[in-house]
Amino acid sequence: METFTRLYPERAEGLTALDLAAALPGPEPDDRPFVCLNMITTADGRATIRGRAGHIANQADYELFHATRARMDGVLVGAETIRVESYGRTINSAEAVIATRISSHCPPKAPASSEMSSRRSRSGGR
Repeated sequence: METFTRLYPERAEGLTALDLAAALPGPEPDDRPFVCLNMITTADGRATIRGRAGHIANQADYELFHATRARMDGVLVGAETIRVESYGRTINSAEAVIATRISSHCPPKAPASSEMSSRRSRSGGR
């Protein structure tokens, strides 16, 4: 498992992806839903190389990506992203879902999956 260094609001070293995701987006508001954006870019601002984001990601990026998704109640993925990146399950670890949600004081419920969208995209369905 990769470790991370948080720079803001206070420096902390040796954090895991689950540690970082548990702190997102901060205190959960009681009176409204919240939105969290997770994306990756190159230093010059590109979101893809040769049409795929996977070319600019590393193991730490994938761990944070899945831990962040496990923390959320819903995940929105663009149709072209699903087609190009050959999506499978939206969240790849049941343990990450439960651990992240419990550490964030959320009930350990299972999130929705994109399996149907992914399956339909690969088969050419609309």
